[in-house]
Amino acid sequence: MACELCTNTQELSDLLITGANQEGTVVLCSTCKTQIEKEELDENHFNCLNDSMWSEVSAVKILSYVLLNKLGRQDLVDMLYLEEDEQKLADQIINADANK
Repeated sequence: MACELCTNTQELSDLLITGANQEGTVVLCSTCKTQIEKEELDENHFNCLNDSMWSEVSAVKILSYVLLNKLGRQDLVDMLYLEEDEQKLADQIINADANK
C-alpha cells in the first residue's frame, strides 16, 4: 500500500473525505496528511497531484481538486473532470475551508 497522492510507502494513515451525503477514504503518508491538516502546502511536494488527479478513486480525485485549488493551480483544475456529485462535494469542502 502507498500514499494515494505521492506514492510514499512510509507512515500511512487514512483521511476521511465527507460531505454532501458522500464519504470516502484516502490513504496518505504522514507528509501529505500533516501538510493538509496544517494547511501548509509545499507546492514542490504536491507536484504529485499531476498524477493523482487522474485517479479512478473518487475521494482521491476530490482531494486532488481541493488541493490544486488551494495551490492556485487553475491550469490543472481546468483539466480535471469530476462527476456532478464529486464536484458538489469538492465545492462544499472548498467553501467550508474559505469560511474558517
